[in-house]
Amino acid sequence: MSRGIHNIHNSHNIHSANKGSNGLLANMFAIIGIKYNLKTFLVASFVIISFFALLALGLISYYVSLNAIKKNINDNLLAVHRNKVNEISSILTNQVSSIKSLASSKFIQDASVAYESIAFGAGIDISQDTPLDQKYYTDLDNKYKEIFQELLFQYGIKNLGIIQSGGIVIAQAKRDIFLGKNLITGSFKDTNLAKIFNSIGKVEVSNSRAYLVDLFYSDKLGRMASFLLFPMFSKYDRDGYSKNERMATLYVELDWELINIISKFTTGLGSTGEIYLIGSDRKLRTDTRSSDSKYTLGNQYAGNAVSEEGKLKSPIIDKVLAFASDNSETGRILIEETTNYKGKSVLSVGSIENFLDNKWAVMVEMTTKEAYEPIVKMGYIIFIVSLAVLVAAIIFGLNNR
Repeated sequence: MSRGIHNIHNSHNIHSANKGSNGLLANMFAIIGIKYNLKTFLVASFVIISFFALLALGLISYYVSLNAIKKNINDNLLAVHRNKVNEISSILTNQVSSIKSLASSKFIQDASVAYESIAFGAGIDISQDTPLDQKYYTDLDNKYKEIFQELLFQYGIKNLGIIQSGGIVIAQAKRDIFLGKNLITGSFKDTNLAKIFNSIGKVEVSNSRAYLVDLFYSDKLGRMASFLLFPMFSKYDRDGYSKNERMATLYVELDWELINIISKFTTGLGSTGEIYLIGSDRKLRTDTRSSDSKYTLGNQYAGNAVSEEGKLKSPIIDKVLAFASDNSETGRILIEETTNYKGKSVLSVGSIENFLDNKWAVMVEMTTKEAYEPIVKMGYIIFIVSLAVLVAAIIFGLNNR
């Protein structure tokens, strides 16, 4: 008996709920002036169910596509990053090939011997800083000047010089303040060029290599500069040197714009993307796209010191530069959604790379707003299509009620 009463009670509740929902629909249709009946109820139910089914399908498609789009964005950033690392390596490899070729060329080696012979013949003390402005020296300059200039143009370098084994800069294509300075004992012994020259030590032709002087502000030249050095070994037996004996060291001043220009081409990164290099000192090695002057090479290398404000800092930069102390981490790539050095939300790819024993962070970024724009547009499209289907279903239902 009690079970029968319980079933009747449940049926009454269900009937009341149905009556309540029907009453709600009836009131809604009454408000918009539509007669409520069974057909209207079925049409309305179909429209509502179809809308939510379509919306659910749209959301599922959205989240599936979301992962695919994010992967595509990440793959694109990684591809750009990889290309830039390869471009930098290629430029430096070409520069190394150039200086190696010059160091072994008969012309450069003959010039080195000629300048050295004049110094010894004239009794010039090249163990210390010595002005090389004597007539016989300037006459020799005039003899080699034209070919030196052709070499600068041919190899795309700003200057070249020969450092005699005793440390004196004995010859240059373009005379500057380094000429006649002894990099071992003289007033320029603490310059960046001297430090790298003195670090080379004794090397044999079999293990000779290029040495890069990283970009720095030269107070001697009054501008930023970078040098590449290569030991010179005699190609054959000659006066004063036997074959493969160390003769001198050739150095070239690099045209840094060859590196800097890499940051100018941001194909594949939209209108907000940028590429830049940073040294372990947090100073830039290329320009950024920032309109803030403190984030430019011209500003960062206008003097020896860069303020803390001018040094680049961001969560991903901190992580990438932390890899610099561990050789096993060289080439490890990080990709993160983070804030950049300007405080903007970005997708950023970074790695620490070893370029001729100089570790630079290679950074590729674009704003999250632009990166995720396709995802936002897709969400709008799904919403609009769902809304359009709902409106179309309502109109169809009203016309066939």
